[in-house]
Amino acid sequence: MDAEKKQKNTGDHAGHRERMRHRFMAEGLSAFQPHNVLEMLLFFSVPRADTNEIAHRLLREFGSLSGVFDAPLESLKKVEGIGEHSAILIKMIPELCRRYLDDYSAAVKTIGSSEEAADYLIPKFIGYTSEIFYMLCLDNKGNIKKCSLISEGGFNYTDANTRKIMEEVISTNATSVILAHNHPHGVAVPSKADGAVTKQVSELLAGIDVRLVDHIIVSGEEAFAMARNPKYAACFSSYRIIKKVSDNDF
Repeated sequence: MDAEKKQKNTGDHAGHRERMRHRFMAEGLSAFQPHNVLEMLLFFSVPRADTNEIAHRLLREFGSLSGVFDAPLESLKKVEGIGEHSAILIKMIPELCRRYLDDYSAAVKTIGSSEEAADYLIPKFIGYTSEIFYMLCLDNKGNIKKCSLISEGGFNYTDANTRKIMEEVISTNATSVILAHNHPHGVAVPSKADGAVTKQVSELLAGIDVRLVDHIIVSGEEAFAMARNPKYAACFSSYRIIKKVSDNDF
């Protein structure tokens, strides 16, 4: 009887998986609940077990779909039913999303506003659970010369490596710069330290006749453009001048 029951369960799982695959091919993931998304993803690393229950365990442990994808590898492996292969598969998802969106945004060659800068930069922070610091080097027409990863910090801190900033600016012969960093566990609002770093970089760049155009703070899909806030306007002298012509364009 146990063998018959086991065979029946195996057949039930196979039939369920086939129905899920057909549903995905017909509808995509838009109609899937979070546990269904994880359940189907785990088909590829868990060949026979009931991945529906594993998916529910993951969501109970980490609270949401994004929470599962952002969870540390070792924490994922502590969940019953999740081995190393499944944990690696889960951690690949945000990395793949970031690579896809990075490739997609490669067609963008010019940045002309804070909104365009935010749209270009937000995808670069997908999946990061520590603070990272990016810099866009631009020419005098807003053409992108290089987007550089300046530093990667700890849980809630990044070192705005001013030496590397200056090296990148000089090596690319940039005339304008946009800074960007994330608040992975907070909100897209500048901290006191963010203000101090922005002022420091602005003064260094002014010394070599390079304009600091903006500093974008990213949290999830939200972004705060410091150059658009009067509190930080003194750090963005070029923005104040051009703002007389347009509120949107640099």
